[in-house]
Parts: sequence; structure tokens; C-alpha cells
Amino acid sequence: MIKVIGIAFLSILISSCGWQLKGNYIAITKDMNINLLFDNLAPEVKRNFEYATRQHLRNMQDSSKSKIDIRIEDYEESKRVVSIGSDGRVSEYQINMSINYTIMSEKNNSMIDSNEIKVEGFYEFFPNDILASTEEEVQIKREMTEKLIMKLVFRLDSIMSKTN
Repeated sequence: MIKVIGIAFLSILISSCGWQLKGNYIAITKDMNINLLFDNLAPEVKRNFEYATRQHLRNMQDSSKSKIDIRIEDYEESKRVVSIGSDGRVSEYQINMSINYTIMSEKNNSMIDSNEIKVEGFYEFFPNDILASTEEEVQIKREMTEKLIMKLVFRLDSIMSKTN
């Protein structure tokens, strides 16, 4: 009885502190070698994609497994003003990111022709604290890149489950 009350109390305490369990989906690709190709991206964007890829894809390098190439053909990022404060200064921005990609099988057969994934994010801009606002923008972009990779992994999972 004490354990049940303790667990209930702990779960209420954790949820009231604002700590949330968030999914960290990892696709374990035992049956295939996945090559994520994004050579034509800017160096900073490429670093973000490489980091997010390492977080969500566990690739088993084995030449006997089937090979899949995911080619990111195009990357776009835009930023626009969402709201302006009473003093006439920008108070919130919206960032949009999108990628166009193609998934090719081992024999260069297209599993998915050119397809697009889009994500958007918002952040507040504080003109009196530009450094913090810049850091928040960088963090939002990193999280959005991770969302793009997650969506790509989910699509790859759905394709692989249909082919099996």
C-alpha cells in the first residue's frame, strides 16, 4: 500500500514540476545499410543533420544487408515576423524548414520519388537581450532539424513495414 501511494505521489510530483516524458524514437536498421546523403547542404545545416541522424538511426554496417540511399536534394529555411510589440519592435519570429528527399533501393530503384517534409517553429525575440534571443533561435533550429529527421525516419519505417 505504501509503495502504491509512493508511486502515485512521485508521478504527481514529476508531472507538476513540468518534466515531461518525450519520445526519443530510434530506428534500428538491422536489415539494411542506410546512407543519408546530404552533400549539397551548407556546413552548419549539414552538422545539424549529422547530429540528428546519429540520434535517431542506429545503422548496422554489414555489406551483406540491403542498401538504401536517402538523398536530401533540397533544403529551404525561411524566417518571418509573426508579431510586433507595442513599441513597434519585433517580438516573435516564425521559422519554416523543408527538405526534398528521394529514397533509393539497392539497385537504384526509387522507393519514394522526390517528396517533401516541412516543419515550423516559433521563438520570442527580446531586443534588450539579443544574445539570449540568438541562442533560442539556434536551439529552435536544432530541434526543427531533429523533427525533420524524425519525420524522415517514420516515413522510412512505414515504407519498410509495407515491403516486409
